[in-house]
Amino acid sequence: MGRRATSTTKSGKFMNPADQERKQNRKRELKKNKKQRVTVRQALLKSKDPEEIIEQLEKLDQQEFEAGTDTSLKKQVINEKRSKLKGTFF
Repeated sequence: MGRRATSTTKSGKFMNPADQERKQNRKRELKKNKKQRVTVRQALLKSKDPEEIIEQLEKLDQQEFEAGTDTSLKKQVINEKRSKLKGTFF
C-alpha cells in the first residue's frame, strides 16, 4: 500500500503532501527574511554616529544599575542590546 506521511499536525493528524510542501516553503521564506532583517539592522547601526552609540551604551549601563527589581529577563535584554551596539565597532 501507500506510505504514510511522517509529518503530523499539532493535533496529531497526518499532513497532506501539498501542505507539507507549503509548510517547508514557508519555513525557508521565514529563514531568508530573518537573514535580510539582520543585515538591514547591522547596516543601520553601522551608519550611526559613534558618539550616539556610546551614549546609548551609557544609558543601558544606567538602566542596569538603577533597576530596583532586577529580573533575569531584563538583564538578558540589556545584555543583548549592549552586544548589538558593541558589534557595530568591530
